Amino acid sequence: MGGSQPRIGLNLRVAQKQILTPGLVQMVSVLALNKLELRDMINQEMVANPVLEEVPEDLPSLEEVSQKIEGGKTSETSPNGDHSVDGNRDSFEEIDFGSFFRDYLDPGFRAPSGEIYEKPSFENFLAQASSLTDHLEWQLSLTTCSKAVSEAARSIIGNLNEDGYLTTELEEIAETGGHPLQDVEVALGLVQEFDPLGVAARDVRECLLIQLHTLAPENTLAAEIVSGHLKLIQNKHYREIARALDRPIQAVERAIEVIRKLDPRPGQRYNKTQPRLIEPDVYFVKTSDGYDVRLDEDGLPQLRLSHHYRRMLTDKAATREVRSYVKERCNSALQLIKNIEQRKHTIVRVCEAIIRR
Repeated sequence: MGGSQPRIGLNLRVAQKQILTPGLVQMVSVLALNKLELRDMINQEMVANPVLEEVPEDLPSLEEVSQKIEGGKTSETSPNGDHSVDGNRDSFEEIDFGSFFRDYLDPGFRAPSGEIYEKPSFENFLAQASSLTDHLEWQLSLTTCSKAVSEAARSIIGNLNEDGYLTTELEEIAETGGHPLQDVEVALGLVQEFDPLGVAARDVRECLLIQLHTLAPENTLAAEIVSGHLKLIQNKHYREIARALDRPIQAVERAIEVIRKLDPRPGQRYNKTQPRLIEPDVYFVKTSDGYDVRLDEDGLPQLRLSHHYRRMLTDKAATREVRSYVKERCNSALQLIKNIEQRKHTIVRVCEAIIRR
């Protein structure tokens, strides 16, 4: 049988594709971050990249250095005590640049003598709010019970959700924790006696009954309503409840008022989520000519390249692998600094366009 054989060859094809470089991907992701997220991202990059370091807050600015240079030109005195300027002397000789770079730019930073240190705020020593787990375990530590029941109670506490409900079956807790089922049942009754009332309940009905048993044990009508007619309460069908229980409608309404005072989510009082503060990226300041856009950079670390690692690039004693690694880290650090600056310029331009609009 004869047939054509497949032909193997090389073909060149010209095509245009849009490919996002890693630097462009990072620039887009940085632009989408708000101020708090950008601060977290910068801190993570400083941990991952040793070449990045934060500029000290007490580092003299270029303006201060220039003022010091200008001051050196006019502070020279003549032998008779008059201030004069010697045109032949270089004013840069009046500045000790060696100590300047040693104190502020060298990675082994040594604070100048006489520098005032800020003491830590007392807010750093405030204790954190107690969670539901901490509150229950503290009560368990004050309870007299066997070691087996105590361990089973800890397993139950660890399986509570944010509302304080036990969503895991007792058999599963016993099997997972290696506890006898009888100890788990005893531990459940123990935890359900803890504060807040209604904790460790399996559903809303059990949660409310636990609270009624302690707060209003004489109100048997409220317990009957919760046990069998909870859905009718939610739909406010009070007359149907009165007919089903053969009780006056006024008595049913009084019992429901007691039920309304109960807490169906007892765990929330100890699991309150802290509000996340929102910090603006820009401020619009009204001036005589209109509005100015001002970036809010308070709290954002100002980045620079480590002087120590920059010297390693020209250090002949460093191996080729070390110089290659430092060069790669420097390029990554420069790209991040560039993207952060690009983010600032983009935000300012967008806000200026909004004001013009």
